[in-house]
Parts: sequence; C-alpha cells; structure tokens
Amino acid sequence: MIPFNIADHNVIFFVNGRPYHVGRDHMNFTTIREKLLTGNHDPQELVDLADIPTAIHMFTAGKIEVREGREVFYNGAPLHNVWTEKLLGFLSEGLPIDPLVSALESLQRNPSYMARERLPLFQEHNQLGFLPDGRLTGLKAVRHDFMDKWEGKFDNTPGKVCRMDRSLISDDPNVHCAPGLHVGSWEYVASYGNSHSDKIILVAFWPHDVVAVPQDLQTKIRVCEYESLSVLDRNYVDDFIRNNQIVVTVDDNTDDGFGDDNYDHYDYN
Repeated sequence: MIPFNIADHNVIFFVNGRPYHVGRDHMNFTTIREKLLTGNHDPQELVDLADIPTAIHMFTAGKIEVREGREVFYNGAPLHNVWTEKLLGFLSEGLPIDPLVSALESLQRNPSYMARERLPLFQEHNQLGFLPDGRLTGLKAVRHDFMDKWEGKFDNTPGKVCRMDRSLISDDPNVHCAPGLHVGSWEYVASYGNSHSDKIILVAFWPHDVVAVPQDLQTKIRVCEYESLSVLDRNYVDDFIRNNQIVVTVDDNTDDGFGDDNYDHYDYN
C-alpha cells in the first residue's frame, strides 16, 4: 500500500519513505493520479513516471534521454540546439516540458539536416509559439473566402489541413521565392496581407513537415503541411506584434494567433 495525497493541483506519494511531489503541469500527472486512485500501480513504475528524465525517456519510447540533468541525447547521440538548451532550462526551473519534448522528437524525424539545424533558430528568432501538442504556430494572410492569395487552390478555413507533396518543394534555404506552403513570422505578417479584405489566420505545423528555413531567419519558411486554426482580428495584429508574444495557446472558442500568406512569385499558398 502506497501512502498518497491527491489535491486539485498536485499529487504526493511515498515510496520507501521518500515523498514524490507531482504538480498538475507534470507530463504524467493524470497517469500517476489514476494509478494511485485505482490501486493499479507498481512502486517503481510510479517513481519512474514521477522522475522527469525517466519520464521523457518513457514518453519518447527511449528516443530522447536527459543524462545527469545537463545533456540531451537522441537515439544515443548527443543533441545540441536551441531547444535542447531550453529543455534543460525548463527542467532546472520545474517548468512544463511536454510541448517542447514533442516538438524536439518531431524535429528529429525531419529528413532535412538543414531544416533540423535551422528551425529552432528561426522559431527563437521570430519568437513563434509552441502549442500544447508540440506543434509550432505561424502566420498567414488569405483571401476573404479563406483561399490562398496566390492561386486560390488551398482552402484555409479554420479546421482545414493544407498539404503539398514534399518532393515538389524546394529545400534550398538560399531561395526565398519557391513553390511550397509558406508560414510567416510576425515581421512577415506586418508586411503582407495588406488588403482590407484579407483574413489573418493562425496555423499550426509539425517540425518534421518543415522543408526549408531561410538563411537570414527572416519572414517565412516552407512546409509541406499545416492546419488552419483560427482567425485573428486584424485590429489586433499590430498589438500582437508590439507585444512580441512568445507562447500561443488556442481553444475551440477563441480566435488567437498569427497569420499571413505570401503572394510572391512562386508562392503556392
């Protein structure tokens, strides 16, 4: 029998006389609480679920490891980028890491070395947000009817997913104007979507779907898939840019986010 106490925002349980405190923002809070309440638990399993480095290892099926609290490994190889530094910082401060872990795992599944190296830099440089599931957010401008501005082929109505064959998208970071689904930064949306009839939308994409990141880390990236999430009131675009918001969360009843479309020469969306 494991002694435990469950409150609204935390769980405390004891194994071999040692207390384990699990906050609601812990990646395994719900699992640990349910196991304690049902009695369906093994003491060592609970300890492993509560221990963050072990939990990350379990959460990613052993792909991501944090060793000695200061080095991140992916499939046994050391991994160093902006996000791993952020992950270690979050761990040291006890901040929620689930979105970052999911994003990092998705990033490592991207077949492009350049995209894996440059996306974290682009995300940090332009201060784009993580969604709770690990996707990143970006901005687009679309026509009044939600179709893309360049050819009117892609429907960006909230809830729709836009896809393009990855093999048709240029992965050259030195080419800014090329076929692909474009996702923009704050700076980008401030420059485009200037027609009063345009709609500004928030989109979400997985790191593994990023095809090209510009060398100068400015304005836009090319992806092969994104989901349109919600519409942003144009009256607040300038406020969003001025406030330089870093983290964006979305629920079904709010219009949050970024948005913008590129109507440059070869922009397919």
